[in-house]
Amino acid sequence: MGKLRLSASPDESNTGWKFYFKLYCFLDTENVPKDSVEFAFMFEQAHEAVIRGRYPGPEETLQFLAALRLQYLQGDHNPQVKIPEMSLVFPMSRLRARVQNSAKTFAPSSVSSSGGGGGSLSERSGTSEKKRSSFLEGTLRRSFRSGSLSRQKLEEENSLEAWMREEAAAVKTCVIDKWRKLQGMNQEQAMVKYMAVAKEWQGYGSTLFNVECRDGSFPSELFYSYGS
Repeated sequence: MGKLRLSASPDESNTGWKFYFKLYCFLDTENVPKDSVEFAFMFEQAHEAVIRGRYPGPEETLQFLAALRLQYLQGDHNPQVKIPEMSLVFPMSRLRARVQNSAKTFAPSSVSSSGGGGGSLSERSGTSEKKRSSFLEGTLRRSFRSGSLSRQKLEEENSLEAWMREEAAAVKTCVIDKWRKLQGMNQEQAMVKYMAVAKEWQGYGSTLFNVECRDGSFPSELFYSYGS
């Protein structure tokens, strides 16, 4: 069962259009031979779910999966070789959503009740409490500073982007550290290990649908899982 591909032109170098048939349904995921085309399809499908934020695992697990993907793509870590963008191996959209939710927790209107506290972001994304405090202090200074609302909003967005860059750098460092520890693992072993970790989630193989919660009684990121 191979991968079929149609090109919009006989000369692929002259066009960016490619058409792929994707194998989506697997009836028996446990007994697929590890060296088969079907297993490779399962691996790519699982990875696509991960980087799209459709795998609700803890960040430590997501970082390990990113390291396995790098080992699969590039072999042992080599500082002389360019590392792919983190968005190709790690769900950066989930990281951004986490930063934005943390920033909302520290809105000026909530300072009196929260005292600028809250759970440490370092427990969830590897960054320090200092970054959160810095963002809060900057937000407070802007709220008391004279100026247009549009300018204050722009400054807040710039601060948030700076925070996001720091978070992304911290994630990259953690992923690379985990990647170094995989030295000696060949491509097939990396693929098999990736799938073993993915299958640890009890909802593996299910189709996920986004769920919107309006009453605030549940987390902002919710999925409805449907599977056999």
